[in-house]
Amino acid sequence: MEYTCLVGHSDMRQFSDMWESHLPAWIIVFCRRGEAKLSLTFRSYTIREGMMSIIPPDMFPVFSDISPDFEVFYYLMDRTFAEQAAYSITAEFIDAIYTRPLTQVDKQMDAWMDILYNVAKDEQNPYRKDILQSLTYSTLLSYFHIWQQTYGKRPSRKGIQNAEFICSKFYNLVFDHYKEHRDTAFYAEKLNITPCYLAMLTRKVSQETPKQLIARMVTLEIKFMLKYTNMTIEEIANELHFPDSSYMCRFFKKQTGLNLTNYRKHG
Repeated sequence: MEYTCLVGHSDMRQFSDMWESHLPAWIIVFCRRGEAKLSLTFRSYTIREGMMSIIPPDMFPVFSDISPDFEVFYYLMDRTFAEQAAYSITAEFIDAIYTRPLTQVDKQMDAWMDILYNVAKDEQNPYRKDILQSLTYSTLLSYFHIWQQTYGKRPSRKGIQNAEFICSKFYNLVFDHYKEHRDTAFYAEKLNITPCYLAMLTRKVSQETPKQLIARMVTLEIKFMLKYTNMTIEEIANELHFPDSSYMCRFFKKQTGLNLTNYRKHG
């Protein structure tokens, strides 16, 4: 299933299902009313009316403690589309969304969200993708301008511990390579640290081992392919570099307790 984006309004109670079906993806969320807890990678924040966040896939967003009136506008983009839209934005922008992931924005940004929504929904427009990329770029720049007015011109990583920084780099590497590499040593070598040290850091920061994170990513990808593509189980196993489909079946059963065929039918 190929897609460019998904937009809408939601209380985000079903966000896990949405995220699972569009992995990996960037998401823009703009809170229109109410409040909730938003966990991003290693920290928890409160998102309230008028607040906005731009969330890369490696931040693993989770919504909880959702108020009865909570509603956000969400704009979910596949990773390639988002990175193409943001290709010329400075590295400081990336630092900004990691160091201060939530910002109170003004009414003008509310209008940007409406424009994005209307264009994204116009699937008959042959120029929809190009228009959306331009609008996405403009939205990101507008957000970054507000961010700088709120927090200052130069994003600082002072609030981020070295362990968190290394784990963020590890998460990014996993998103790039999890289909081919499930060995902790591969990622440790990329980070110029030992596998044991990487495991120590991930347990400290996110309470999971590197193997657990990698397995979670692979499991989500299998679920996505089973639910949203017509690929056979053998083709999925090949795509994800399993030795054979039987091995993948045992892996999936261990991670989820479910049978691959039953998940495809009823998942």
